[in-house]
Amino acid sequence: MPKFFFNHFSHDDVSIDEGGSDFPSLEAAYLDTCNAILDISFEKLRERLDPAEDTFEIVSERGDLLLTIPFSEVLRPHQPNVSLGSRTAQLTTASARLIERNRFSKQNSARNLQERKRPSGRSGQTWYGLM
Repeated sequence: MPKFFFNHFSHDDVSIDEGGSDFPSLEAAYLDTCNAILDISFEKLRERLDPAEDTFEIVSERGDLLLTIPFSEVLRPHQPNVSLGSRTAQLTTASARLIERNRFSKQNSARNLQERKRPSGRSGQTWYGLM
């Protein structure tokens, strides 16, 4: 299961996620982040702080920025949802990149395994050169 990291940016404060969390997909990570945004926003509003300018970044285990989610996107759903198509396109593109990277890693692993299985051309010799 892929691991995602969630960095929170709030005015002059930055919280970097060191541990990450496992999710079955980028979409699941996105939806969980939206719920976290609501929870954090309620807490900030109780403290009379404006959460509208805060942002979450979802980062892959390799350190690739996958999504940026402004709190305002989640807090103001009544706005015309022009960005929904854009967000879906971002999720689709990021997922395709992850799938392609996974496919490439799988091919490399299979190739490396095949190379290790091939005889080295020194039949009859052990790894230290003696019979």
